[in-house]
Amino acid sequence: MPEWLVANARLTVFVMPDAVVPPGLWQAIVGEEPETSVTQRASATRIETGPYAEGKLTLQVQPIRIDWVHEAAGMGDGGQSATLGIFPGAAEPLVQLAHRWVQSDRLPSTQRMALGFVLISPTPDRQTGYEELRQFIDGVPTAPDATDFSYQVNRPRSSATHIDGLRVNRLSKWSVGAYHFVTLGAGLHPIEGPLQPHLRLELDINTSADFQGLIPREAAVSVIDDLLGGAREICEHGNRF
Repeated sequence: MPEWLVANARLTVFVMPDAVVPPGLWQAIVGEEPETSVTQRASATRIETGPYAEGKLTLQVQPIRIDWVHEAAGMGDGGQSATLGIFPGAAEPLVQLAHRWVQSDRLPSTQRMALGFVLISPTPDRQTGYEELRQFIDGVPTAPDATDFSYQVNRPRSSATHIDGLRVNRLSKWSVGAYHFVTLGAGLHPIEGPLQPHLRLELDINTSADFQGLIPREAAVSVIDDLLGGAREICEHGNRF
């Protein structure tokens, strides 16, 4: 089975329109000051960044949502794209941050929560990538000259937390992609590195916008664990009908 590597992990909490998120959230949850902090007054957005768990952490506070994004920093060995490591272990730093936040007095009232991941798995070539995708989803093309295939589906279900009326969207997008790094050589001429094919899986596991009421604070940790469980299930078993 392919080994999924975490390119980035995201926690999103949708807050009420009148929610106030005072400065100091980063320090309270991360334990130190951010490296940078920028306020965009026109959009009422605050963006803070800093190193975290051998990667880069970004906090973005907007009027109706708060995002924490943990991503790899720099370039990996041998010119490969950098990742945080193997899923699900590499998601733990963000999950632990999420647990600290939702158990603190810094969490605003929320109706929705989400975990998102961009996962990649290196593959020798596009054709091999398509063969590996068939282990997870139906409808993958078999023609050797097929290109640009992508598959997106949402398979919602009731939350395992047993919160009355709470459903979880399990959105997954599957594809085979490729990238190469470009460096500047002598005379600033671009030098393209080797093409690097990979399976790509984008996950957005979120509580439904149809939920009426607020997510109980005492259940917030269970909701996060439920979202993570949905992501793990898709990575292990795919999305077949």
